[in-house]
Amino acid sequence: WFVIFRKQRHAIKNQSHYYAQTAALAWDEQAQLLLGKMFLDGTATTKDDSQAYFWLDLAASAGVVEAHHLRALAYAGIGAELASAVHEQARKWFSENHAVPHTHRLLGAGAHSFQ
Repeated sequence: WFVIFRKQRHAIKNQSHYYAQTAALAWDEQAQLLLGKMFLDGTATTKDDSQAYFWLDLAASAGVVEAHHLRALAYAGIGAELASAVHEQARKWFSENHAVPHTHRLLGAGAHSFQ
C-alpha cells in the first residue's frame, strides 16, 4: 500500500510541475509565479534557484508583486553574475515569444514590457 501511495504521489507531483510549466509557457503570470516557487522550494521538481529566478523574473515583468520578493530570494541563492545571465535569458525568451497572442490580468493593454 505504501509503495502504491508513493508512486501515485510522485505522479501527481510530476503532473503539477508539467501543468504549471505548460501554463507558464502560455504566458499565464500566475503559473510563472507558481513555477518559480516550485523551483525555489524544490516542490514537485528539483530545487533550482536559477530556474526560479528565470520564471519569477518573467512573472515580475507581468506585474505580479509577490514575484519581486521571491526573485530576491532566488537572487541570494545564485549571486549577481548568474542572476544577470539568467535575466538576459528571460529577456531573450520574452522577446522571442511575445508575439504569441496572450493577455495579462494584471496589466493594461500594451503595458507589458521587459525591463
